[in-house]
Amino acid sequence: MTIEEVFSETGPFKKANPYYQPRSNQIRLSEAMQETIGSDYHLVSEAPVGTGKSLAYLTPAILALNGEQSRIIVVTSGITLQEQLINKDLPFLQSTLGKHFTFGLVKGMNNFLCRYEFEEAQRTKTLYSGNSRDQDEARAIESWAATTKTGDRTSLPIVPQPHMWERVSTSTDQCLGDVCPKRDVCHALKARKQAAESNIIVCNYHIFLADLKIRMESNGSAGILPTAKAIILDEAHKLPEISRDFFGFSLGMSAFSNVRRRLKRLGYDPNYDRENIHTLAEEFFEGLHKYMSSYSYKAYLRAPKPVSSTALIAGINNVTKFYARELNTTVSSLESMNASSLTEDQRALRKLTLRMVEISNQIQSAMNLSRENTVFSLEDSTPKPTKSKPRPTPMARIVARVIDVSTILGNQLFAKKTPIILTSATIRVNNSFEFYNKDVGLQKPRELAVGSPFNYQKQCFCIIPDGMPDPKDPGYQTAVNEKIVEFTKITNGRTLGLFTSYKSMQSAYETLIKATKHRVLKQGDMPNDQLITEFKRDVHSILLGTHSFWEGVDVPGEACSAVIIDKLPFKHMDDPLTAYHKDTSKKFFDNHYIPNSVIMFRQGIGRLIRTATDRGILVILDPRVITQRYGSTFLDSMPKMYWSPESQHAQQFMDGMDPEQIVG
Repeated sequence: MTIEEVFSETGPFKKANPYYQPRSNQIRLSEAMQETIGSDYHLVSEAPVGTGKSLAYLTPAILALNGEQSRIIVVTSGITLQEQLINKDLPFLQSTLGKHFTFGLVKGMNNFLCRYEFEEAQRTKTLYSGNSRDQDEARAIESWAATTKTGDRTSLPIVPQPHMWERVSTSTDQCLGDVCPKRDVCHALKARKQAAESNIIVCNYHIFLADLKIRMESNGSAGILPTAKAIILDEAHKLPEISRDFFGFSLGMSAFSNVRRRLKRLGYDPNYDRENIHTLAEEFFEGLHKYMSSYSYKAYLRAPKPVSSTALIAGINNVTKFYARELNTTVSSLESMNASSLTEDQRALRKLTLRMVEISNQIQSAMNLSRENTVFSLEDSTPKPTKSKPRPTPMARIVARVIDVSTILGNQLFAKKTPIILTSATIRVNNSFEFYNKDVGLQKPRELAVGSPFNYQKQCFCIIPDGMPDPKDPGYQTAVNEKIVEFTKITNGRTLGLFTSYKSMQSAYETLIKATKHRVLKQGDMPNDQLITEFKRDVHSILLGTHSFWEGVDVPGEACSAVIIDKLPFKHMDDPLTAYHKDTSKKFFDNHYIPNSVIMFRQGIGRLIRTATDRGILVILDPRVITQRYGSTFLDSMPKMYWSPESQHAQQFMDGMDPEQIVG
């Protein structure tokens, strides 16, 4: 069966759904993806909202399968798309294509109950420590653990506090791996094995990059995911950002607390405490917080040794040497030693000692600025107040981000023979893939951009209000608030407000709750998914959000009849990578600042029109799209639609008037 036949008026999709209509751009995209799967090249593609990307790539992927051992990996950024693929799209294709295949979702280890950690927490009584809420949750976890077959956190009848789940789960870094005594009953490994044996394997970017890292470090002899016939990277605009974080690290006081807790279970904590490591670590991270709060710190670490780590590193070195001697080896030989002859506790001690060595190396690389291609920054990580500590000591954590991931991804991912499809609704800048390809290290891929299935000139109308002050003007926020009130009256609520800062969002919120009869929902009042559910349910509500709401929000229908953008989504100059590029690149503005902002801008606009029947107004309050030379780059990146500087035209559009008539 060909792609054209599958998507045709007489194909299986039409038979399964009488309302199905073939879309030429979806067919064109799917055919290009089919050619890529059987090739030796990569494809980077852009397909706007409504194209039907998931069916466009899943269909040729399934048709290309040729036996039980044939595999294709699909990678996504967010859980929403994963759930759509696993719960909707793949079951639909199983029932319609007439071809047998299996599919599975690979989750991270911390999504599962760890039998070793759970039993250790029981044995040492740490499971039950804490306040009454902690103890209630401990009993619920214990009851669930006695009967669960999957160990999947989503099957737990309660939502445990993070620190409670941490007591009974593990991570890739902390897992004992092959030497774990509970390996035969490991829920995570069982689930991963089942998913990895599927024909279509779905995972997130973190797992995909973890697999890539393991293959890099093992020369290809190990990995999390199986070898695949092809790899499909959806939401591919997120790949560079996620990679910069993943190949860096984040280190704070919690790392020492985790090590100490596990050492205590093994009875090795007296050696750790004798070196006073925990206190030294607290003093170190407290010192980093003081430095971060001083005038000397600006966005990222620019000079070595802002805080002394000498005593802490010496303490770690002493205790790791002691633990290595306990294992009859040296610190330098820990990694390569044969662990099969060790006892259960010795294996755990080896793992923790290696983690301490890694922590020491990370601290030294940050304090000496000795890691190439890396920006080190500091972030607040002060613990939350508790009854016993109502005023916790302010602390910071070290965050390391890779500056340029093009070499890593280019050499370790795209230089391999496996064909890779990258797709997103927003990859191009100035109608070109050049910025993206350079960012991720893609060398001469095939490129395809298909048009939108929506008629933006009929379905949407843009207002860029006349008379708005420059965002640097002291009166800009007041003007923003007034315009939001004005437009939410025109739309009778039904508005998604996108902001570039919490401060601006909060100011607009405080104005709106006094000026409107509609319910105003604000990021932070409840989890994001609950906010979106409420926004859909309460059709005339208003939802205000910052960065995480610029993408991934899917609210078709009249509930989202307007999107208001307060400012062009430039990253703040205190963002470490932004500040670094500004300091080191003469063409920073054009080569980094504008392209990244345009991609986010396009994501925000994409929240408005989600189906062919949607209709709404886009309001851009930032006058710089008109007044500044770079404004044309943003305007040219938008779908073609009519626009006006006059607010009353929004009312005419909402009353049903045709946009072409409005602008005359």
